Amino acid sequence: MYKMTGLVLICSMFFISGCTDTVKDVPPNYLGMKLTPTGYEGKIYTTGQVDIGTKDFDGRWTKLVLIQRSAVTIKEAFAKKKDEDHRCTTADQKPVSIDVRFLLALPDRTTPEGEKAVKRILTLGNPIEEKGEARVLKMSSRLIYKEQAMMVVRGKIRSICAGYSDYDTLFKAFADESLNTKINAKIISVFSKQRIPFVVADTQVSNIKPDEAVWKAKVQVSTVDDQIKAIKKMGEFLDKNPKYWPIFKFVALKDIAKTGSKQGNTILYMTDISDTNGRQVVLLPKSRK
Repeated sequence: MYKMTGLVLICSMFFISGCTDTVKDVPPNYLGMKLTPTGYEGKIYTTGQVDIGTKDFDGRWTKLVLIQRSAVTIKEAFAKKKDEDHRCTTADQKPVSIDVRFLLALPDRTTPEGEKAVKRILTLGNPIEEKGEARVLKMSSRLIYKEQAMMVVRGKIRSICAGYSDYDTLFKAFADESLNTKINAKIISVFSKQRIPFVVADTQVSNIKPDEAVWKAKVQVSTVDDQIKAIKKMGEFLDKNPKYWPIFKFVALKDIAKTGSKQGNTILYMTDISDTNGRQVVLLPKSRK
């Protein structure tokens, strides 16, 4: 009799223990859905506590899947690394480094379409178990993007860059922000075709740079242009003020002498130092008293 009572008591305790509910939190800035052994429950939970029940008699249990509500920033960098070159190319086959950033946000779940979209997003990714919480999983918008859209988005950005004839035309589009608009529209198109209902916003292109060889050539051209402008300006001045020709020549020869001195040449033959009438002029330093 006592043995039977003890057995009934143990079974009752097991039954009561098995029916004890488990409550988990949905933190601020997160949304949650219950993932039952047969799939998602379908209801979206906001900040608060959620009863996810206990383990079934067959060892299965419901889990809580969380996803961050606020937008995340995605950065796609097209740059050259030590062993790999991920730069875009323009139509002239010249490589260009470029960074593209955009915001990825959940739809407005207060509308019927928005709520439906959030539920779909929660089914797209692979939630990761929260540390120390076997029954709480977290879904990352960034991970969903990486698994579902990143490869296509990067390919479309490369295609857009290849549509510009060279770096100069690409940079012009960057400067007038038409490049931002074009890339933003293409990213939205990718998400629509892939049926990934994130909201894409505020696409910004930055850090746009040509290949180093192209950049050096541009600097050299710019330097030569500046030199030509300086020479032209000096020539116009001397044409209007010919009396300064001897001084200009002397300064030029002085610079030549300075360069020669650095190379070990200390003798300089100064010729053609004359005024406008052809008379030889020797410029001497002022005597010291």
